[in-house]
Amino acid sequence: MRGKRGRQAIAGPATEFIRDGDDILAIIIRSHLDEPGLHFPTPKEYNLQVGVHIRPAGEVIAAHVHKSIAEPVDLPIQEFLYVERGRLRVDLFDREEELFSTVEVGAGDSILLLMGHKIELLEDTKIIEVKQGPYQTRGKDKRPLKGMADDTSL
Repeated sequence: MRGKRGRQAIAGPATEFIRDGDDILAIIIRSHLDEPGLHFPTPKEYNLQVGVHIRPAGEVIAAHVHKSIAEPVDLPIQEFLYVERGRLRVDLFDREEELFSTVEVGAGDSILLLMGHKIELLEDTKIIEVKQGPYQTRGKDKRPLKGMADDTSL
């Protein structure tokens, strides 16, 4: 993992928080997270919560429905990627839209993207993406970072 001098990229055995001061730029959940239980690496105030269940066969999660939450109108979009197969390189940008760090994620890994990012596919890859809706038409849901070419139609 590469990062700017004086800035922090914290790595744990299975969950990595890429930080720029108080800002979390991304959270990576590696495929080898296998501690039994329910794990929510996302801070409780995030509007997109990511949980990892590691539970034994035969356990039952009772029938339930989630309550609605009154949300603020202007939510920052958070993007969650699960790499089912393949490998990708992700450039992470800070609040000033400067390159902060580059990470690689592979099959079975997940990443929650919280600020600017660029993704390069290193292998043929299948990604499952989750982000808040409603869906905006392709090319209208993104803007290029400062100094970057406008290739937001992808």
